[in-house]
Amino acid sequence: MGANQSCPPGFEDGIFLTCYARCPAQFKRVQDSGNPPTIRCVHISQNSLSFPLNPLPQADPEKPIPNMFEEESIRVANEAERLRKSARANETVGVLREENVREFSRIQSEYAAFKDKDSVVREVERVKNSLKPFRPPTAPSSDLEKERREISEIAKRNLFFVQVALFLVVLVMLSYFLFPLNTANMLAFGLLCVGIAMGFFLRR
Repeated sequence: MGANQSCPPGFEDGIFLTCYARCPAQFKRVQDSGNPPTIRCVHISQNSLSFPLNPLPQADPEKPIPNMFEEESIRVANEAERLRKSARANETVGVLREENVREFSRIQSEYAAFKDKDSVVREVERVKNSLKPFRPPTAPSSDLEKERREISEIAKRNLFFVQVALFLVVLVMLSYFLFPLNTANMLAFGLLCVGIAMGFFLRR
């Protein structure tokens, strides 16, 4: 009599003349070790998502299919849809996590670059503060210009005095060549007096 028993469409043979519903799309069938062994449908990409399959006795193909098979099919479909939603939610969370990690890495890199620039600015500020300030001028520019003009005037007067002295010396020498000795002495004495007087005048 057992030889005529079989599993209806949508179910697969199990051990001890039992039937298990086929795992829906995106799920694979996994048999756990145990006594009796447990059969589960596991999500292909997320193995942590799974649900167990209930063993059902094989049915007589010549009789109507018992309601328990339809109920198991509905339960398996509902469980599969629930886990698909969980898988999609996990993928969304994973994408958001990756975006947050990338954003955090970007912010961390920008902060590191800003920190380096800020340290450079602080170092430049420290060096600038350590430099000695320029000494203020010892005298105003107007005083310096006045002193410069006075020095130039002194140099001009000294040069003019030298020129006058040389000219008087030449006149004295010519007087000795052109006039008698007594006359030349008198002229030389007069020229020397004029030169001395001019020297005093130019010195002032």
